[in-house]
Amino acid sequence: MELPRRTRGDELLPAGAMVNLRQRLRDLSPHHDLTSVIVHAFDHRTRMLPFIFADRRMAPAGARAIGSAMFAIGFEKTRIVLQQWNK
Repeated sequence: MELPRRTRGDELLPAGAMVNLRQRLRDLSPHHDLTSVIVHAFDHRTRMLPFIFADRRMAPAGARAIGSAMFAIGFEKTRIVLQQWNK
């Protein structure tokens, strides 16, 4: 079974699309007093090799990247919750 793919040529954003999106969000952020929470919900029962010990020593990059992107566009009330260390 093959995973579905996007049509050829539609894999990437057009040039400048991400910059425009960030700028639009940065323009909106001063008008809203939003609080955001990014949660990394890790189920310790699904741990598997070779990451069985690395997951306890390394913060997941996905939650940190989303949190830093939220902060960069002006939503400074952002909290990142990493739950892989709490059972």
